[in-house]
Amino acid sequence: MATRKERTRHPPTWFKLDSYAVLLAVTNNQLCEEAFYRAYKLTHFCDLSNLITRLASGQICLFHEPRNRVLEAQSDAQLPPSQSIRPISIMELDNIHQLIEKQFPATIQDEKDRFANGEPALVNLHASVAAAMPHHVTQVLNNIDLSAADEDILADLKALLPIWREQLCYPQPNQSKRNSIIKNIIEQNIIPMLDLMLWARHKGFQYTDEQLADILYPSHLGNPDNPITAKHISDTRRPNALKFAEHDYQDAIRRWCDLGHGTKIVKHELS
Repeated sequence: MATRKERTRHPPTWFKLDSYAVLLAVTNNQLCEEAFYRAYKLTHFCDLSNLITRLASGQICLFHEPRNRVLEAQSDAQLPPSQSIRPISIMELDNIHQLIEKQFPATIQDEKDRFANGEPALVNLHASVAAAMPHHVTQVLNNIDLSAADEDILADLKALLPIWREQLCYPQPNQSKRNSIIKNIIEQNIIPMLDLMLWARHKGFQYTDEQLADILYPSHLGNPDNPITAKHISDTRRPNALKFAEHDYQDAIRRWCDLGHGTKIVKHELS
């Protein structure tokens, strides 16, 4: 049974819930990286001394600046993307080339030799990537001829999209689903929760679900008719926070950010 001291354990003096409002002014990409960084530190039992010092000094954004500069340089080297259209990068092209070599081990010369012998050849290598490689069924890679007029390009896309969707058995979504990752990070206080858990780990204890509910969702700020309880913390909030340490989850979120969402400011994403 928890002692009275455990039930009434207070947050550190530097912890101010309203100070995390600065996260609304960062990009979606940085917000996610802030969560990744903290979750990794927490789950990999890293030395937390420097991190705690930075938090205690009032620093909320821990995302390393060198990484920021790398992302900015990468972005500057790319043509602007949108949510549904993204110019392919050299790295992505190289990855696709490796997949092609793995899936179609025959070389072009082998195919030409077969063709010279009167055998069917050059079929696989002429197949569209999306049609031949299931992993790319949602990504139809194209060459767009910018010497054509914009209205012609748009008209061609409008005509081809339903044909591609039918042949690839990938119908148009009924409605675009709003991404919930950013909303969850903010509304579930994921980053403040991770900071409390990190500080507790550094001090050699663990906050209970009830304590986290009291600190992160004080009664005067919440909905009195539907308060956040210890059960909410144990069932969803704490597991959701720890999920940011999982590589597959990180990769999925980074892919979403790379689709043009990453540079959007958090408060604009939520508006």
